[in-house]
Amino acid sequence: MYSTTAPWHSMVALTAMLVSGLQPCAAAQDNDTRRGAVLLTNGTALGGEIVGENERFVVFRHGDRILRIAREKVTGFEPQSELDRKIDQLAAHASSQTPFGRAQVGLQALSIGNFDRALETFGKLVIEDLSPPSRPKLERALAAELANRLEERSPRERARRFLLALPTKGRSASDRATIELGWRVLGEIFDSADVTTSQSEGEVDTDELRELDDLVRKFARETFDPARRRCARLALLARDAKSKQFVYRQTIAAPAGPTRDAIAEDLRSTAQADNATKYLSAWIGKPHRGLEVRAVEALGTIGSRDAIPVLEALEASIPARYKADAAAGSPRANVSFTTQQAYVADYDVEVATAAAIAKPIIRTATSGVVLDATVGSVWAIRYYTTLRSAVRSSLEKLRAAK
Repeated sequence: MYSTTAPWHSMVALTAMLVSGLQPCAAAQDNDTRRGAVLLTNGTALGGEIVGENERFVVFRHGDRILRIAREKVTGFEPQSELDRKIDQLAAHASSQTPFGRAQVGLQALSIGNFDRALETFGKLVIEDLSPPSRPKLERALAAELANRLEERSPRERARRFLLALPTKGRSASDRATIELGWRVLGEIFDSADVTTSQSEGEVDTDELRELDDLVRKFARETFDPARRRCARLALLARDAKSKQFVYRQTIAAPAGPTRDAIAEDLRSTAQADNATKYLSAWIGKPHRGLEVRAVEALGTIGSRDAIPVLEALEASIPARYKADAAAGSPRANVSFTTQQAYVADYDVEVATAAAIAKPIIRTATSGVVLDATVGSVWAIRYYTTLRSAVRSSLEKLRAAK
């Protein structure tokens, strides 16, 4: 065992693998003597596993990353058993039994490098649906640590690997915590890409940010797993207006069902239901009629009462719109059902020598029915019937909501 005061030249026996210029560890050393937290001169503690060392460097596995830490930057090492003992002792205190105290235990575990216990503590808060005031601070700290533990690659590749490795089943407390923190981790990756882009004038970094955004949108739109979709959606809802509007449009792109319901729940949980309602209201009256019906349905699913006056105005305009659409461009037709009959209307008298001749004037009498009609549009009847039904259904949902 090595404490924070142990000299680092005594840790040669902890090396777990051969690295160029590094000494191998003894085979008898168990995992606990290699796993723990490296204490740095800046006051931080990195949790992970020692995999090699020499007189100049300590090679440390921190999540998926392999770090070469200069020996002069290291002040000590605490094994995992010691880290667990400290957290168990803190968690046994009476003040640590409250939700606030439990979140504080998670923060303390993270500060000493016991990442696994911090993640497990947060996962239990998620399972029990507890939200003490210190929970947001714990979330942010854990998300930053999760992002720091990802392998150093391009932002797009880091996000892709994280999303694919997301424990979507959520069987353990740590899995539930990782799922809950997923969108924040993607936010950390976005922030790091934004900083890199702002510090560079080249096109490469801008392309990397665009590729990252495209990847997250693809997961939000196409992946079959609900947990990954939700993680990507929440990350986009935390970004700029264009990213948010992309998520708003998904309520139109997705048909009625679990996917649209899940998006609406995300909008409500992020307090963006009103903004989404305002955006979707602009789709009413668009040339693409199918999207208008879906927008109306989505307004009812999102549940913002700001949609009520919009839908009421739409319902009142349907009869006039139907008449205008039915008449515009519809062909006119004349149909005649007649009978013609010749008759003598008059006589034209011609006078000749010693005689008078009556010449008949023949005319034609027409009788029957003549219809002048406009051919009605079948699509207009069908469309406005569907639209009216969608409007009334959405209004019923919104008015019934508390």
